[in-house]
Amino acid sequence: MLMVKLGNYGADEPYEEKENCIGINVWKGKSADGGSHFTMNLSPSKIIGTVNLKRCGTIRPRSCAFEVKVLPALLALPQFQLAPDEPPFWNFSSPLFRFDVGWLYCMEAAAAAAAASGRGPPAHWPAALPGLAGASLACLFLDGAFGADALGPLPSLSRLPLLENVVIRNSPMRGFPPGYFDKSEEIKSLVIKHSVFRKIPSEITVLKKLRLFSLESIVQNFTFDPTIFSAFTNLWTLNLAGTHIEHWTGNIPKLQKLSILDLNRCQMKTFSAATRNLPALKIVSLKQNLISFLAPDAFAGVPNIRAIFLNENFINVLPPEIFVGLYRLRTLDLTSNRLTEWPQLPPNDFLKLNLSANNISKLINLGCQVRSIDFLDLSSTNLSQWDDPKVFLAEENCTKPFPPRSRWSKLAPSPSAAPRAWVARVNLSSNNMAVFSAAMLRSLDALAWVQLGGNAVDCGACESSALQGWLRSARAQAVAAGGPGGVRCRAPAAWAGRPVLSVDFDALCDTPRPALWLGLGLALAGAFALVGAAAGLLLYFRTEVAYLLHLAKVRSPSAKGEALRREARYDAFICYSAKNRKWVLRRLVPLLEQRPGSFSVCLFDRDFPLGSHIVANIADAIDQSRKVLLVLSQHFIQSKWCQWELELAQHKLLSEDRACLVLLELEPLERRRLPRLLRFLLDTRPVVRWPRPETAPAVAAAATRLRRALGPRPCQPPTHESALHL
Repeated sequence: MLMVKLGNYGADEPYEEKENCIGINVWKGKSADGGSHFTMNLSPSKIIGTVNLKRCGTIRPRSCAFEVKVLPALLALPQFQLAPDEPPFWNFSSPLFRFDVGWLYCMEAAAAAAAASGRGPPAHWPAALPGLAGASLACLFLDGAFGADALGPLPSLSRLPLLENVVIRNSPMRGFPPGYFDKSEEIKSLVIKHSVFRKIPSEITVLKKLRLFSLESIVQNFTFDPTIFSAFTNLWTLNLAGTHIEHWTGNIPKLQKLSILDLNRCQMKTFSAATRNLPALKIVSLKQNLISFLAPDAFAGVPNIRAIFLNENFINVLPPEIFVGLYRLRTLDLTSNRLTEWPQLPPNDFLKLNLSANNISKLINLGCQVRSIDFLDLSSTNLSQWDDPKVFLAEENCTKPFPPRSRWSKLAPSPSAAPRAWVARVNLSSNNMAVFSAAMLRSLDALAWVQLGGNAVDCGACESSALQGWLRSARAQAVAAGGPGGVRCRAPAAWAGRPVLSVDFDALCDTPRPALWLGLGLALAGAFALVGAAAGLLLYFRTEVAYLLHLAKVRSPSAKGEALRREARYDAFICYSAKNRKWVLRRLVPLLEQRPGSFSVCLFDRDFPLGSHIVANIADAIDQSRKVLLVLSQHFIQSKWCQWELELAQHKLLSEDRACLVLLELEPLERRRLPRLLRFLLDTRPVVRWPRPETAPAVAAAATRLRRALGPRPCQPPTHESALHL
């Protein structure tokens, strides 16, 4: 009888499990818990009987023993004895173990637990297993303190033509002897764990087909020479986790097929220009190192990278361009660093972005940076609040096109497109969110999943009733991780750990019903909206309103009587276009004010008081003048203010029932192009036409006619003090 173990190895083993093999354990000692043992995987066709899995309670146990019978030929194999006090073991020189027969597929040699931990006698591994060279071994696992034994070093692994996978654990060897892997060129996976190697052994350079190399050295003075990897043109995975490599620079040789680079726990401080010669790199892991700064070109030359793990380092700031061009990046893990700002991201569809355990206290909208993020982890980031209810929705004015890719051909959403959520699931747990505002709760409705547990919710604040209302909503029932009951109070201390749903906020705050609040809020909002709209319209049309008020004033009966009794301050208010100002000041005003029997005239840019509205100034000037002198020109016709002054003067004429308008035609005007009111006045009233060209007799004649039209009794010019009160 032999003890049998099904061949089910851990997921971290670098070989594929063969389903047509079954493991046979031959224990050296009285029990499986003590003593060293060997495990061999044999073909089921060489075993008689059925394995009873009910004793293990699982279909694929990791280590479960059964008693079975094997073929007589296997039991009849010649055996050898490792030591006089230990059971005999098979002799590998038997033809049944040759590689062309293929009985033996995998073998594991494990030292006793006490010996491997240094608490017992050393395990025994012979200097040479009889007939091992040439055996059909495809995978070999050596675990324990083999190689430092009195019986000699670890046997050579040369001349094993089918050997593909080798794992060496807990060995005290500091290197391999020369020729150790000769004629074993089929090895594709070599794993050396918890070793004391001081450098990468040069003996492995003969393994041209090596696809996976893993070395973990616990020595502090490890010498890292990356040029040795130039021999591995087929290397797909390089794992140096746990090996002391303080600096990783860009002098690594070009490895066209390397896809996975594992540099976890290397005590690494710098990682610069490190990936330029790794064009096929898809995954790089730098967890648990001492990195505080990354160069902008740290990931240059790796357009196919899918995942970057930088968690548990000391990074304060990331260069803005460090991830630019990584259009296939799907996973970025920056957990447990010292970041205070969000990283600049390429416009990708991310599976996971992990920023937890940083000091990023501000939530920003990434809708214009990324296509989407399936899972965003913002736990333990000191986040307390945000004000944008659309923070998880892509910005409507985002029109920046995404780079073309094989699976996407359309641009980012246009401004007319419906808003979309740029993230599906968000972890907001263990932050400083004491009170959730209405904007924060509205933003959560855009998510498919959210984790809010572990926040410092202040249930003593009446504002937290809004959070309770949201947790009771159907939306919260669908998206809240752990259920709405998982959100608990942190304060006051007497309520710590109490679900927010169980707090009676109505009794605590004595607040009106939500429906009453809603009604009052809508009514007040409507009233404020109407008042604001009216104020805005009055402000925008303030000139027209002032004009209409003046018209109403002059048309009232009381205004007519007051106008007749009022004493005029000016003989004439001169109405002219600003473009005729030079002529008025140089020719007309001296003609009226600086001659014998001068007139008192009012000019808008000289006599209007400061600080009053222009319409009020015009109306007051017309009311306080006996006459209104219109200087008619093409510029006058095109001026809005001149047209208003004309209409105000016309209303004065009608309200006071007197001839107060004096028309001075500065230049010939084409009647059919004039406004109707002005054409009517020119056709029904006397007009003083200014001569063109100006000659002394013609100007004198025009001045005489103008003085006669202004009237025989001029007013005295107002004093400076009276002018200030106009």
